[in-house]
Amino acid sequence: MSEEAEIVEESTEEQSDRPRQRSPKQVNLPLSRIKQIIKLDPEVNLASMESVFLVTKAAELFIETLTKDAYSFTASAKKKTIQRRDIDSAVANADSLFFLEGTLD
Repeated sequence: MSEEAEIVEESTEEQSDRPRQRSPKQVNLPLSRIKQIIKLDPEVNLASMESVFLVTKAAELFIETLTKDAYSFTASAKKKTIQRRDIDSAVANADSLFFLEGTLD
């Protein structure tokens, strides 16, 4: 067996031992529901699946960021459950979330 064949076999074995990672195109939010929300805008006539995917992925990343920021306030208060005040604190302390200021009242 040649060296190249051994390397290919080893890399195949390594991949099968690792847990499967999610493909980059998978999303957790339902694409059909996001598409319905996009179509609520009267200026939108058509929404391609690529654009729906990108909006969905952006929404997921936004939710993840907001949750992580809010959790840091939850953890600092030695609590396990994220509460409204933790989200408010995250919005008040993150410049990137300034656009949400006053909308959560």
